[in-house]
Amino acid sequence: MPLTLGRNTDRSLFFLLSCLIAAAFACPSPSFAREAAKVLSVEGVSTLQRAGAATRILGVADTLDEQDVISVGPKSYAVIEFADRTQATLRPDTVFRMDALSPGKPESLLRGLVKGGARITSNPGTARAAEFDARLCEEDCAQEDRSRPAPRGLDQPVARVVEMKGYAAASSVGGNARLLVPGAAIHEREGIATGANSYAVLLFSDGARVTLAERSRLAVNRYEYREISPREGKAHLTLLAGNAQVWSGRLAEVSTDAFLFESAMGIIRSPSPERREVSHE
Repeated sequence: MPLTLGRNTDRSLFFLLSCLIAAAFACPSPSFAREAAKVLSVEGVSTLQRAGAATRILGVADTLDEQDVISVGPKSYAVIEFADRTQATLRPDTVFRMDALSPGKPESLLRGLVKGGARITSNPGTARAAEFDARLCEEDCAQEDRSRPAPRGLDQPVARVVEMKGYAAASSVGGNARLLVPGAAIHEREGIATGANSYAVLLFSDGARVTLAERSRLAVNRYEYREISPREGKAHLTLLAGNAQVWSGRLAEVSTDAFLFESAMGIIRSPSPERREVSHE
């Protein structure tokens, strides 16, 4: 028997289809955790803890999701790689939470460091490759520091961070890198590095000031200044990468060689306090 569709039938079918479509969109769809990284290398024993699953041994080629927690055992390490090829080498006795990596900001991985340390490498194998170390530790750092002779000049800071934005770190030759905060001390023979979309303003003991722009590196080769004998002081800074603004201080008033700021542009010998724009390029 043929079925005749009238106006009321059309309305009924339209209403039925609307309900079915609405119900389809209302039905919960399977949720998939976002794959954040993969494991490139493992030595020793490390474990992977994932929400809703039992803790298991971490293995090479494992895929890692956001919010996964990696625990690296003693005398062990693990290397993980993110989607943008940024790599993190996790030290022994490290706990690392897989927080999201902000595009173009490898230093954002530091948010996931709960304990221990990591070496972050961005753009590996390219001309833009860069790496930095970060560490959170307690007694183990103190034990390492006691076993290592203290470098000359670490008894008194030569500068302090008076302003900053984003991420910046300092390290000495053979020492561990440390994240900087406003008020942090800078010592002679230390290097300072800033991350992407970051800057740091350093105020030195003679009143000189250096503003490091993003992705910049500065070496404090020498900085000797005492109020009681300013003419015996000498400073030598080197811009290794990036850009900086430099305001010379009281050392620059002593002689043209008392305050030296070196970069790819040459050496600044400033006889009076003034601001200079300096670039490594």
